Amino acid sequence: MCKSLRNISWLMAILLILFMSPFAFANSANLLQNSSFEKADGNGLPAEWGTLTDGLANGTVTFSVSGEKALSGKSSAKIGVTVIADPPKVKKLEGIFRQTVPAKGGQLYKLTFNYYRDNISMVMPYIVFQDSDGEKIVDIDDSCIHSYSNLEADLSWEVLANNGALRLSDKESKDLEWIQRWVVVKAPVGTSQIEIRGSAKAGTVDWSRAGVVYFDDISVEPFVE
Repeated sequence: MCKSLRNISWLMAILLILFMSPFAFANSANLLQNSSFEKADGNGLPAEWGTLTDGLANGTVTFSVSGEKALSGKSSAKIGVTVIADPPKVKKLEGIFRQTVPAKGGQLYKLTFNYYRDNISMVMPYIVFQDSDGEKIVDIDDSCIHSYSNLEADLSWEVLANNGALRLSDKESKDLEWIQRWVVVKAPVGTSQIEIRGSAKAGTVDWSRAGVVYFDDISVEPFVE
């Protein structure tokens, strides 16, 4: 009787491991750190993520971990934007979250971006292929785009060969709802890492009030057909 109970217990343990394994692998596949922005550093910024700004003569850009909106968990990464009166070149005003992950040339990767916008002129998912020295892989073309999620008629993933990059310049998605965009890329030969950026660009739609975009659950995962 005891032996039979032990056998049943071992069988149940094995079945539990087999059941849980796919979930464990799924959770560990994302190459990004702090991809759901639950962790903040000492300055209130998303841990493991860097920031960039441009065009600050046209307004202000702020970065933070925010509990105001979240696709999952309790937090997201927030970019706040304001535009000054009569900005000289508002299209240059930009705030960027970025992180770099290891990658290998010739392999497929699925990159997923989730964002929630309010009064932001353009939200831009942006991908940069880099070599082992961090230099851009400039000899890229449309062949690095394997597949992507459905897009509105006026949207498309654009190759910027001189920048070694792909971008989606999203002026079309609706405010006040979570939007998901994904793309499967084939890393060009010579790629050692991929830089992932989430950008708020070109200021706000209505200059009289602030704009904001929240990013959450960004992922970079090896992709197998």
